[in-house]
Amino acid sequence: TQTIVFQTTGKATAPRVEVQLAGPEGTTSSVPVKTAMLGGTERRIHSVTLKNLKAFTVYRFRAGDSRFGMSGWRSFRTLPDDGTPLR
Repeated sequence: TQTIVFQTTGKATAPRVEVQLAGPEGTTSSVPVKTAMLGGTERRIHSVTLKNLKAFTVYRFRAGDSRFGMSGWRSFRTLPDDGTPLR
């Protein structure tokens, strides 16, 4: 699993995380997020936990919404499942 968290300074419009396999063959999936207020502020915390990811695979993602726009693309690699050493 991979959890992605981001915040907005006001009410977001359709907040989401877009995820794709890295590389030209990757198709983009849009994932809705859970939203919570940060007490005493206008900030909202948005989060999603991605599940059933492929082992030892690079994924790209970006987060945002229609009102504030999307972040730049970022990436992560999942852990291997075959005993390959971590570094």
